[in-house]
Amino acid sequence: MANYSGIFSVIVTVDGIQFNVAVDGSGGWSLNYTTVRTGSVSVVVGLFGHGNFSDFSNSTTFTVVKNSTNSTVVVSPNPVSIGNNVTVSGVLANFTGISGVNVTVDGTLFNVPVDGSGYWVLNYTTNRTGNLTVGVGFAGNDNYTSFTNSTNFTVNVVNKSSTNSTIVVSPNSVQIGENVTVSGVLANFTGISGVNVTVDGTIFNVPVDGSGYWVLNYTTNRTGNLTVGVGFAGNDNYTSFTNSTNFTVNVVNKSSTNSTIVVNPDSVNFGENITVSGVLANHTGIGFVNVTVDGTLFNVAVDASGYWELNYTTNRTGTDLEVIVSFAGNENYTAFSNSTTFNVTKLAVNSTINVSGTVKVGKTITIDGVLVDENGSVVANALVSVSVGGKVYSLKTDNRGRWSLTYKPTHVGSVNTVLNYAGNNKYFSYTNTTTFNVVKGKVIVDVDVVKNSDGSADVIAKVTDEDNDPIPNYKVSVELDGKHFGYIVTDVNGVGRIHIPSNKLNDGNHVITVISDDKNYNDNPVSAEFKTQNNDNDNNDTNGTNKANNSSVATAAMKNTGMPIIAIVLVLLTIFGIGIRRKED
Repeated sequence: MANYSGIFSVIVTVDGIQFNVAVDGSGGWSLNYTTVRTGSVSVVVGLFGHGNFSDFSNSTTFTVVKNSTNSTVVVSPNPVSIGNNVTVSGVLANFTGISGVNVTVDGTLFNVPVDGSGYWVLNYTTNRTGNLTVGVGFAGNDNYTSFTNSTNFTVNVVNKSSTNSTIVVSPNSVQIGENVTVSGVLANFTGISGVNVTVDGTIFNVPVDGSGYWVLNYTTNRTGNLTVGVGFAGNDNYTSFTNSTNFTVNVVNKSSTNSTIVVNPDSVNFGENITVSGVLANHTGIGFVNVTVDGTLFNVAVDASGYWELNYTTNRTGTDLEVIVSFAGNENYTAFSNSTTFNVTKLAVNSTINVSGTVKVGKTITIDGVLVDENGSVVANALVSVSVGGKVYSLKTDNRGRWSLTYKPTHVGSVNTVLNYAGNNKYFSYTNTTTFNVVKGKVIVDVDVVKNSDGSADVIAKVTDEDNDPIPNYKVSVELDGKHFGYIVTDVNGVGRIHIPSNKLNDGNHVITVISDDKNYNDNPVSAEFKTQNNDNDNNDTNGTNKANNSSVATAAMKNTGMPIIAIVLVLLTIFGIGIRRKED
């Protein structure tokens, strides 16, 4: 200090920690300080409240960098036998502020505390043989860098150790369906986590606890003398072993059992599903029951609660169809049989009969309909018969349930139509009837007038309906010049003719009128006017020639007769022939 007479101490503050430091006879002062962290550390020296000197303060800084540290690793004893303990320990080189280190033994991590001298220690029980690695590490902090260090030790086994287990079955004599406790204790068990326990042929993997104890609860499901075995397959440290015992499951008298039967729904239509189910009264050890539905046998599984269930699709109709559930019995239970019934009914069907528009004689119509069941589902590929006016037609519905018939009325009046469906094992029979009225149709008459070489003429009529089909046996009246001359009746081809002798045809104009005379078609006369000349009614040539052949009239085309036509048609169609086509309303 520059002036220090009478000053015996100063206040020194290091990194926030205050110290009272003595001043010697030469004005010097000194403080030893152990760093506790890294980074920049401030130092402040000051004098405060002295009677002879004014207060002062002075400061500086110094830097503390991270220190390195490490640890020894000692395993004692080394080597060691399987199941024995080792002590793993060490001392940190620098440890101030370090409270713990991470120690890993054979892959298992432990957090081990460090005491005030930097010492740490871990006790470890060996559980396998071989060369095992021990590592000690510190992750580092603000003051120390990280480190790791490791060593190895050996766990030896000259000969594998033997082990075995007791077996206790309690109680040793039980009734069917009761529980037993199977347990035991291993003689040597270090590193053994489980044993295999077999009860009556069923194997269980049973855990071994920290004391070598294992236990299994087992529900008996048959009578007789049952074997229990416990075994260990062996490992690097222990040889394998098996041990066994027996216990008895008694039955004085066989137990009885039975089952409920529920059919849901109990009344269905053909093709619908039902659920047949039930619950066994006693079911321990019973895996299946026999269920017979309408004569068909099913083997149905029973679950852990005694419940069984069968889904069945009905395939025929009938009342009181039988369901039987039965069990044949075994060494534990007597046989039983139980039954109930259900009903399967046919489905009702219906069909429309459609007749479209106004129905006329000679005009083809379509009569159709759709066959559906009571649920609105179509009945496909079904045979139906349709009677129209007493004539029966056999039809088949398509994949949409539709049937169709083409029909041509032949007479006026009311026509009765009947649809019949005979039914089958799925559907009831069905009949539907309707009538429709047939009115007069339209007729088409073609008339040809052919003049023959002998002066005579032929009137040819062809009669067809609206479908252009010939109308046989159709009667028309023929008038010549306003007087009835005769009748034409059509043949199977709808064609008829009448002959007019030459003595009925004078020179001049003539009118042919064809009048319909049929109750089924509308009457509408068809007329044609034609002219003849040079017709000698009294002196016709017997050799078939006619004076008109030498006239200036052109020779006509040949008709079906092969004869030249000498008639002149004035009204409608052709020279030497008349073709009249009229469509009557």
